[in-house]
Amino acid sequence: MKRLLYISCYYPPTATMGAYRAQRMVRDLRGHGWESLVVAGRTTADMSSDGRLEDYSLACIHVDFVDPYLPIHKLRSFFAAHTKNSDAPVSAAGKINDFSWRALILRYLKQAPRQFWFVSMNRMPDRFLPFVPGAISAALKLVEKHGADAVLASIGPASDAIVGAIVAKRLGLPLVIDYRDHWSLNPADPRWPLVHQLDQSIEKLVVRHADRFTTVSRPIAEELEALHGIKTAVLPNSYDGGRSLAPWRFSDGGPLILHTGMLYNGRRNPQAFLEGLAEFRRRHGCGQALFIGSDARAVVESRATRLGLGDSVKCMAAMRHDEALAWQEKADVLLMVEEISPAVRGVMTGKIFEYIGAQRPILAMIPADSAVNDLLTHTRCGATAQSASQVTDFLEKLLEKKESFYNPDKAAVASYSGEAVAGRLARLLEELCAGKH
Repeated sequence: MKRLLYISCYYPPTATMGAYRAQRMVRDLRGHGWESLVVAGRTTADMSSDGRLEDYSLACIHVDFVDPYLPIHKLRSFFAAHTKNSDAPVSAAGKINDFSWRALILRYLKQAPRQFWFVSMNRMPDRFLPFVPGAISAALKLVEKHGADAVLASIGPASDAIVGAIVAKRLGLPLVIDYRDHWSLNPADPRWPLVHQLDQSIEKLVVRHADRFTTVSRPIAEELEALHGIKTAVLPNSYDGGRSLAPWRFSDGGPLILHTGMLYNGRRNPQAFLEGLAEFRRRHGCGQALFIGSDARAVVESRATRLGLGDSVKCMAAMRHDEALAWQEKADVLLMVEEISPAVRGVMTGKIFEYIGAQRPILAMIPADSAVNDLLTHTRCGATAQSASQVTDFLEKLLEKKESFYNPDKAAVASYSGEAVAGRLARLLEELCAGKH
């Protein structure tokens, strides 16, 4: 088998979407003739860890590094523990709910990754820059022991790309940079114009020798090709095709709508969905929603109460990945909430593919001209909505048709399984390796 040196700071036991993408790719590449050597970072203090997540690599080295964000994380934890309304010192609209000095400091610390350049999650220098020296050393040791035919570096964080670029150049191997997230063009991490230009210059310097880019959607691929002039292949996130699922049956008490994941303090705003659900309940007397996530209660509960949905909308704290997947199987509708903004046109989170794999109807609050809308149209797994009335219409059609409402294109759905997406990457790697000889 050929061997891929896979650079990903996020990798199990770290439990994040970036880690799940890397884990699934490493696992499913084996079926296409590629083993992986993984260089990853230790799980940082502010990230979840799950020791039950399996490592499918031939060999993996987890690199210890000093996280410059750690003092800020500790301060956040301290002030959160000593603030009465620590979940929501600031409303999603930016209105201050708690004027205590502790709450205001907590508000600022929550914005620290944007305010302090050196602890950014996406920009360079990011908080993972101390990972780079140890990761380069670990990568060279793995290749010396096992050999490698190609290098793949996953962004974000951007520091992964630095490691991949240095190692690939030193070893003379083909380099693929996987833009799981944007770097300088990341809409979630805005910067002052001068700082943005400097960051973009660093990005261009680091990635200029890459043989190919991959990314999760066609709009992002077009942006990368325009910025860098490097051919970019679409390598979407995927779902686990090995999941065993019971057929969906419409709930007796009316539709249960489930949202899993972060709402980012209301930047992903569920207001239009909740208004649509309220109108649906007024007409039909049924329908419930469940939000699972670390900020679900802070963002959702007050909105639901104002709309008279206090008994119909529940919130649960963040839970393990496998537990969230189990909840998806109990739902009638899986809800995705994004900004209704041109900035998210290319967004294709890992969650939407997990929803597809759960084989339940999907309702995505995202612009109609987005990559997610194209995905749902292609697979026939659901629809997008931008207003409360569209939410109500979607739920009424579901109530009328029940199980017959969901009629996915099985061939299209299968093309997004982990095995199918890994096959695309394997073919790309084979092409690059052939070009090097």
